[in-house]
Amino acid sequence: MTNVRGYVATEDRNWKETQAEAQAANVPVEVQVERAVGKVFVFPANGGNVPVEGGTAVGTATMSDFALDVTNLKTYWMRKPGESLTGNGTADAAAPTAAETGTTPHYYQYAIDPNMAATAVTEFSTAVEYPQTFSTGGWDDAKGLYVVENTMNPDAQKRNNTTRVLVRLTYLPASLQFTSADNSSWADYRGKMMTLTELKQKIQDAATQSDEQMKMPVGFAADVAQLTAEEKNFGKSFYSHNLKYYHQGQNIYATYIRHFDDTKQPKLMAYGRYGVVRNHIYKIEVTKVMGPGSPVPPTPDDNPDDNTTTYIAVKTVVLPWNTRDLETIKLN
Repeated sequence: MTNVRGYVATEDRNWKETQAEAQAANVPVEVQVERAVGKVFVFPANGGNVPVEGGTAVGTATMSDFALDVTNLKTYWMRKPGESLTGNGTADAAAPTAAETGTTPHYYQYAIDPNMAATAVTEFSTAVEYPQTFSTGGWDDAKGLYVVENTMNPDAQKRNNTTRVLVRLTYLPASLQFTSADNSSWADYRGKMMTLTELKQKIQDAATQSDEQMKMPVGFAADVAQLTAEEKNFGKSFYSHNLKYYHQGQNIYATYIRHFDDTKQPKLMAYGRYGVVRNHIYKIEVTKVMGPGSPVPPTPDDNPDDNTTTYIAVKTVVLPWNTRDLETIKLN
């Protein structure tokens, strides 16, 4: 942690000779500190149900875990203040901004980081497979994930620059009837959904039957013939040759971390709509699922954040990190 106000002057009278004097209620010296990172929480916790658009007739979804991706590889030791908002914007006009001062309200502050104008994905960490650092979710303090500050100019608010949350849910389509052999695993080939048992049977039939005979979309037999031996083992999720395989029903949904909400900055791609500012807590609640996700993390690209199609709805609350859960601290 660093002192957000720089050096804080104190007087000789503030130094106490005994512990009792130092702990007296009327003698503390206030020093505001800031953390060099932010913290992200996702709700519900593991096993919690997430409503599905269309209800159980469409499918069911339960929370598994979440991870953070496209995280900044560079940061300043102390926060570098950027332009702050001086009011709220509209759908057609970005919010007015000015240089941050000592009296700028916390909820209008943004920041500058070393990659603020970067457009190259190499400036950030990205996942080839699902990241190893994950949380099972919930509001408990131990379930939050720390993340390095990541801010950007308006035109750099793109998927390969913006820290994202990868939410993993167990999503099971209602149209499928699972057996114990399926272990909730299923597949989607160009819109045709199958349990693992059904998929294996279709692959076997493809050796002697046409796509039309199998009642499968055109290209199925040719595509499954190109699957690797590892993929045909069906030991983990994959997306290959138009076949999406969801091992044990695990679906991944990417959502991008917002900083200024639609009250402050409703104009699309306006300053500060996305990003992570240190010393903030980002509480993200998954409120609805609109359909299947991806079996593997989608590759970050340079499409604008505000032009991103997602299949989950989230509610984000951004809070200054001023929560306290400390025992009495004694300085000897």
